[in-house]
Amino acid sequence: GTATQVRVGFQDDLTLSLPRERATAIQQHLLYRENIQAPLHVGDSVGSLRLSLDGEALGDFPIQALEEVPVTGWAGRLWDSIRLYLKNF
Repeated sequence: GTATQVRVGFQDDLTLSLPRERATAIQQHLLYRENIQAPLHVGDSVGSLRLSLDGEALGDFPIQALEEVPVTGWAGRLWDSIRLYLKNF
């Protein structure tokens, strides 16, 4: 795409209800897609945040693109293809 990075996050606020003293015990696991390719639109899923407490899942919350990434021109696509090939080599 036309950008090498994209801002990601939640489309809406994330709210959990639990006792205050337990908040520090929450485990976070970021699950994300490898080699995300353009075009990328606002709201497209790029992964999820999995929260758990004492081994019990609290939920998976989708992480989405917060900005557009359009497809680049032919030279950019060629360069990206070379970089992906070398990364997987």
